Amino acid sequence: MRLRPALLALASALTLTFSVSTSAHAQTETGISYSYHDNDGDHSANLQERPTDECIPIPELNGHEEFYAFAPRNVASNSYADIYEEYGCKGTKTTLAPNDYRGNDLHFQSVMFRAMG
Repeated sequence: MRLRPALLALASALTLTFSVSTSAHAQTETGISYSYHDNDGDHSANLQERPTDECIPIPELNGHEEFYAFAPRNVASNSYADIYEEYGCKGTKTTLAPNDYRGNDLHFQSVMFRAMG
């Protein structure tokens, strides 16, 4: 009588022990990852990829001319990221291909994604 519950418990324990666990996968970030500087210092952020040829101000800068983003990394899958030093996609433009990175010396305030090829 007691053998059946013991075997069931043992079988359950073995099943749990040898089962293959799968972890939840986070959604891959697409767009650009960057750091930015404001009154509180330096922070990190990610701007999700948007429709191509749309000028996007860096939202964390809140339109303040003295704040800037820096150290961009293009994590977009199929887009170039055109990085502009000024709001409104004006000023010097730097283009980042997918997985391309620029260092802390590149300061920018807006970005535009552009289709590849």
